Amino acid sequence: RRASLPSERGRAARSPSAAMGQPVGGAGGEAAAAPRELLELVQFLGAARADVRAQAAELVAGLTGSDEGRAQLMLARAPLLKALVQRLGEGAVAAHCGAALANLACEEGVPAELARLGVIDVATETLLDPECARAHAAVVKLVANVSHAEEAAAQMWDTNGRNARHLVRLLAREPDAADEEGDALCHVATALCNLAQHLEGRRLLLSGGADLLLQALPQMGMVGRACAARRRGLAMALHNCCHAAEDAAETGMPALLAEAAPALVAR
Repeated sequence: RRASLPSERGRAARSPSAAMGQPVGGAGGEAAAAPRELLELVQFLGAARADVRAQAAELVAGLTGSDEGRAQLMLARAPLLKALVQRLGEGAVAAHCGAALANLACEEGVPAELARLGVIDVATETLLDPECARAHAAVVKLVANVSHAEEAAAQMWDTNGRNARHLVRLLAREPDAADEEGDALCHVATALCNLAQHLEGRRLLLSGGADLLLQALPQMGMVGRACAARRRGLAMALHNCCHAAEDAAETGMPALLAEAAPALVAR
């Protein structure tokens, strides 16, 4: 049985107390049945003023921290998700948009909808943008949560696995904190575990002499609380890749397991 890891919900952000000015733009489609205040909140995410966009994104992130808040936001599902994805790469609001999307991705059907909006491509670009460094933890949780859906995982193996390769390079970095809570990139390993649940994902991770997983495997031998989530995700990715055993000799699985063995025994 293939392994999976639970979705991660971020901490609820505090709602801003300042007024957010006048709405900009419009909304349509399924959002027509949503309360007027909710439609205005979605419109504020596209406001001309950066401070208005930031306050709106913080408010949305705060609402996604509770079941009631997510249920309310789902009344404006289509325009809200589109607006959040569009702002995900904007440095000043990326963290709030990432946290909101990571929480909303726990709702049924949302990961597939986010995949159709190209969220994996946008998230990967955000992770590579130095100006969005503060958003890394939220965006990585978003990638981990949506990668359960095959439509989203497919964006990691499309275009020669460009997105997956970027994620593995990020994971190969040293943890920047003493514990898991402060390790912004630890859930990249969760995303790799989810990727390995899919046949094409396993083929990507095991292709070319298993180069992708081999780049990340040194994390298996690291000690300390900061690396626990990384070790757990990589171990489950290995577990899932064993489902490709029918052509293991061709994909390099024996070499991969030999590389991982010392770290696995040490644990």
